[in-house]
Amino acid sequence: MVRSTAYYKAIQNAKGTTSKKELDLNKVNSQLDKHFEDTIDFETVLNNNISQELIIEMTKNGYIKNTKARHDENINVGDMIDWINGKWLVTSIDPDIKTYKRATLTLCTILLRWQNIKGEILERWCVDKNASSGIEENKVITTSNSKFDIQLTLDDETKILKIDKRFLIDVVGVDVPDAYKITDRNVMSDNFTYCNRGGVLNLTIENDQFNSTTDNKTLMIANYFPPTLPPDNPPILSYAKITSSNPDNTVTLGSSSYRTLTATFYNATGVMVTDIIPVWTIETNGMNIGDFVTEKVGNICRIKVNLVNENYDVVGNTFTVNVMSSNGGFGGSLVMTIMM
Repeated sequence: MVRSTAYYKAIQNAKGTTSKKELDLNKVNSQLDKHFEDTIDFETVLNNNISQELIIEMTKNGYIKNTKARHDENINVGDMIDWINGKWLVTSIDPDIKTYKRATLTLCTILLRWQNIKGEILERWCVDKNASSGIEENKVITTSNSKFDIQLTLDDETKILKIDKRFLIDVVGVDVPDAYKITDRNVMSDNFTYCNRGGVLNLTIENDQFNSTTDNKTLMIANYFPPTLPPDNPPILSYAKITSSNPDNTVTLGSSSYRTLTATFYNATGVMVTDIIPVWTIETNGMNIGDFVTEKVGNICRIKVNLVNENYDVVGNTFTVNVMSSNGGFGGSLVMTIMM
């Protein structure tokens, strides 16, 4: 039997490569991907509310962890990680992405709440830079509750926070909560949006006077004002959104690792709904459904495609993953591509 060049490139993980270096790197990443879960440090987390598998390693500082993502998945500065009942902010990354995507996680301890221009209440978890740096062994830093240097995700809402913006930061239910205002702002030092790797905003907030007339201690919002009523809009149908752990929405043919898909459901007003029983289905586009292996648990579907009888003809083919609620509503779909 005469084999095509494409066949030999496929079985050697050489498809799309133009040099020996790229070929060698493909082989290394294939092995790293194959054994990614073979460590005690392997964890499944939520990254910006999307399921992701990471390797999370200890440091001498309990507030800081080193982490690795697969080479074909994203982890960026400013990502919010939910893990072991805590909120962890990605505060730095290694720009070298040839193999793993490496990053640093720092535990968040401060919650900021405020209103945007429409009056919508927003909140972001923040890192207290002094607290997280003062946990190192044999290192003590004296801090004051009158001033905090904090980091939070840089996004469309946080980038417009300016000097003198006020917040209430305290234990909920206290009679007179502590008030703070921004006294310094640095939006550039940890801004990697120019290369699509996210960013964090650095703020200094200092103690301010609580104002019982304008500050809402029940909502923990400084300078509270009633929200603006939205204009009448045409009705929005309920729907579901599927997000893949791989931003390219691809599945590697014959890989032992699964792609993780997460379904998020929204009602007719655009509010996320959690009490949904999802039903997952696959449209194989003419391929053998038996070649697809799935694990379905709630709103998570893990999927891989087996290599059967050296059938490399399926490389480049697409298939569609559908999800809906058990009562037939909240439909959503994602088209995925089979790659080597």
